[in-house]
Amino acid sequence: MHFAKKLIDETSLPMSEIAFASGFGSVRRFNAAIRKTYSRTPRQIRSLARQKDVQADNTYLFRLRFRPPYQWKILLRYLSDRAIPGVEVVDEVTYRRSISIDGKHGFFEISIDEANASLVSRIQFGDPRALFFVVERIRSMFDLNADC
Repeated sequence: MHFAKKLIDETSLPMSEIAFASGFGSVRRFNAAIRKTYSRTPRQIRSLARQKDVQADNTYLFRLRFRPPYQWKILLRYLSDRAIPGVEVVDEVTYRRSISIDGKHGFFEISIDEANASLVSRIQFGDPRALFFVVERIRSMFDLNADC
């Protein structure tokens, strides 16, 4: 449910694609679950969403929260020293990586938004059903599920 809400808030995907990308077997079950959980329809939630910027096709922007303090510059230095040529690019503020899932290719880019204690993740990938997997891999890679 949380990932479905995130897709509603932060993407312009059609509701049917959000339903399947977040693991629902049907749009009807998706609509019912959203309404039961949030007391609003998915379209009502989207109308209240903070993000109003339109992203390019197959590009998705997520804000992945972390618990401060977060040592972003140290992490970038670590990743830069171990970057795989042709796969990863690291500069002073951004980490970029190409990805391939089930024969489909794309990339993601991560930067920090310290004011909101979050990493800004821009994912470009052709199959929205893979977004949950990609976001969870990013959360794991950047240790965003840590309790401390």
